[in-house]
Amino acid sequence: MRILSPVNEDALPGTVVVTLDTKDRDVDLVSPVDFYITGGDPQSQFQIRQTGEVYVAKHLDRESVNNYVLDVTATDGKFIATTKVTIDILDANGK
Repeated sequence: MRILSPVNEDALPGTVVVTLDTKDRDVDLVSPVDFYITGGDPQSQFQIRQTGEVYVAKHLDRESVNNYVLDVTATDGKFIATTKVTIDILDANGK
């Protein structure tokens, strides 16, 4: 699965870009799901909370990087799922 989400380059750190949702196959168990960004963001511009919220961690600069394709992994300790999250950086100047 691939998820597409835009964010303005002037978004403040902490701004949520997208929230990921999981379905646990262990329906008889209640296991917390851990999320990790495992690739596509060498400068750590984004982070992910254990709620699945991908958010801006540092100020963005569209002129330097206008697009990120994050590799995201989710696991409950037994099952592992991966997805790609594409984040397009929108120009704050409207160009």
